[in-house]
Amino acid sequence: MSSFIPKRVFIVKDVPKDMVRGNHSHYNTKQYLICVNGSVDVILHDGINETTHTLIKGESILIPELIWDSQRFNDDDSEILVLCSNEYDKNDYILDFDKFKKIKNELV
Repeated sequence: MSSFIPKRVFIVKDVPKDMVRGNHSHYNTKQYLICVNGSVDVILHDGINETTHTLIKGESILIPELIWDSQRFNDDDSEILVLCSNEYDKNDYILDFDKFKKIKNELV
């Protein structure tokens, strides 16, 4: 399992039930998501396959770099704590899913 010393930490909260957040990937940043309240579906895509992991309070998941991820908040009071391996850098984000898939295909 990959580990890292967090360089950035934040909480995502006050997200309406069934709203989806995220919808991006990172070139270099790994993220560790911890559900601190409620329930959140973490949807991961590796460029070919999609998986969904439902986190409840106290559960967590590591998201490696170059994995497309989204989070669906299942309750109005759901919250996630996010630990990032790197400081914020807008150039580290991949915001277009088709671009993400192209990058992943080039790595194969």
